[in-house]
Amino acid sequence: MAKFITIKSNRDFRACYRKGRAKGSRLLVLYSRRRSGPEVRFGFVVSKKVGGAVQRNRVRRVLREACRLNGHLFPPGCDYVFVARPGSVALGLAEVRQIVLGLLKSL
Repeated sequence: MAKFITIKSNRDFRACYRKGRAKGSRLLVLYSRRRSGPEVRFGFVVSKKVGGAVQRNRVRRVLREACRLNGHLFPPGCDYVFVARPGSVALGLAEVRQIVLGLLKSL
Protein backbone atom coordinates (compact mmCIF):
# COMPACT_ATOMS: atom_id res chain seq x y z
CA MET A 1 0.00 0.00 0.00
CA ALA A 2 1.59 3.23 -1.16
CA LYS A 3 -0.21 5.87 0.86
CA PHE A 4 -2.56 5.86 3.84
CA ILE A 5 -5.70 7.75 2.82
CA THR A 6 -8.41 8.69 5.32
CA ILE A 7 -12.06 9.53 4.76
CA LYS A 8 -12.79 13.06 5.86
CA SER A 9 -16.18 14.08 4.48
CA ASN A 10 -19.45 13.35 6.23
CA ARG A 11 -20.93 12.40 2.86
CA ASP A 12 -18.46 9.53 2.43
CA PHE A 13 -19.07 8.28 5.98
CA ARG A 14 -22.84 8.28 5.44
CA ALA A 15 -22.50 6.48 2.11
CA CYS A 16 -20.45 3.79 3.80
CA TYR A 17 -23.08 3.40 6.54
CA ARG A 18 -26.01 3.26 4.12
CA LYS A 19 -24.63 1.26 1.20
CA GLY A 20 -21.90 -0.76 2.87
CA ARG A 21 -21.74 -4.03 4.69
CA ALA A 22 -21.20 -4.16 8.42
CA LYS A 23 -19.57 -6.63 10.78
CA GLY A 24 -19.19 -6.06 14.47
CA SER A 25 -17.45 -7.37 17.51
CA ARG A 26 -17.87 -6.45 21.13
CA LEU A 27 -15.43 -3.53 20.83
CA LEU A 28 -15.33 -2.56 17.13
CA VAL A 29 -17.65 -2.31 14.13
CA LEU A 30 -16.34 -2.39 10.56
CA TYR A 31 -18.29 -0.95 7.63
CA SER A 32 -17.01 -1.59 4.12
CA ARG A 33 -18.20 -0.30 0.78
CA ARG A 34 -16.94 -0.92 -2.75
CA ARG A 35 -16.34 2.14 -4.87
CA SER A 36 -14.57 3.21 -8.01
CA GLY A 37 -10.91 4.03 -7.69
CA PRO A 38 -7.84 1.94 -6.95
CA GLU A 39 -7.00 3.22 -3.46
CA VAL A 40 -8.14 2.01 -0.07
CA ARG A 41 -9.56 4.67 2.24
CA PHE A 42 -10.06 4.39 6.00
CA GLY A 43 -12.33 6.26 8.39
CA PHE A 44 -12.31 6.15 12.17
CA VAL A 45 -15.21 7.09 14.43
CA VAL A 46 -14.80 7.31 18.19
CA SER A 47 -17.69 8.86 20.10
CA LYS A 48 -17.66 10.58 23.47
CA LYS A 49 -19.10 7.41 25.02
CA VAL A 50 -15.63 5.88 24.70
CA GLY A 51 -13.99 8.49 26.94
CA GLY A 52 -12.42 11.91 27.03
CA ALA A 53 -10.43 13.50 24.24
CA VAL A 54 -7.15 11.85 25.26
CA GLN A 55 -8.70 8.37 25.30
CA ARG A 56 -10.54 8.92 22.01
CA ASN A 57 -7.38 10.10 20.26
CA ARG A 58 -5.44 7.12 21.60
CA VAL A 59 -8.06 4.70 20.27
CA ARG A 60 -7.96 6.48 16.91
CA ARG A 61 -4.14 6.29 16.78
CA VAL A 62 -4.09 2.58 17.64
CA LEU A 63 -6.75 1.83 15.00
CA ARG A 64 -4.86 3.83 12.39
CA GLU A 65 -1.62 1.99 13.15
CA ALA A 66 -3.31 -1.42 13.02
CA CYS A 67 -4.74 -0.57 9.60
CA ARG A 68 -1.42 0.80 8.37
CA LEU A 69 0.46 -2.34 9.39
CA ASN A 70 -2.13 -4.61 7.73
CA GLY A 71 -2.85 -2.35 4.75
CA HIS A 72 -1.72 -4.95 2.24
CA LEU A 73 -4.57 -7.28 3.34
CA PHE A 74 -7.35 -4.80 2.51
CA PRO A 75 -8.73 -5.25 -1.04
CA PRO A 76 -8.27 -2.17 -3.24
CA GLY A 77 -11.16 0.02 -4.30
CA CYS A 78 -12.98 0.01 -0.96
CA ASP A 79 -13.82 2.35 1.87
CA TYR A 80 -13.51 1.03 5.42
CA VAL A 81 -15.00 2.78 8.45
CA PHE A 82 -14.13 1.58 11.94
CA VAL A 83 -16.45 2.54 14.80
CA ALA A 84 -15.03 2.11 18.29
CA ARG A 85 -17.37 0.98 21.03
CA PRO A 86 -17.01 1.77 24.74
CA GLY A 87 -14.37 -0.44 26.30
CA SER A 88 -11.97 -0.19 23.38
CA VAL A 89 -9.78 2.21 25.40
CA ALA A 90 -8.20 -0.70 27.25
CA LEU A 91 -7.01 -2.41 24.07
CA GLY A 92 -3.41 -2.42 22.93
CA LEU A 93 -2.10 -2.62 19.39
CA ALA A 94 -1.84 -6.42 19.36
CA GLU A 95 -5.47 -6.91 20.40
CA VAL A 96 -6.72 -4.30 17.94
CA ARG A 97 -4.78 -5.95 15.10
CA GLN A 98 -6.40 -9.31 15.90
CA ILE A 99 -9.89 -7.78 15.99
CA VAL A 100 -9.32 -5.88 12.73
CA LEU A 101 -8.09 -9.01 10.96
CA GLY A 102 -11.02 -11.03 12.31
CA LEU A 103 -13.54 -8.46 11.11
CA LEU A 104 -11.85 -8.22 7.73
CA LYS A 105 -11.95 -12.00 7.24
CA SER A 106 -15.62 -12.18 8.19
CA LEU A 107 -16.70 -9.63 5.56
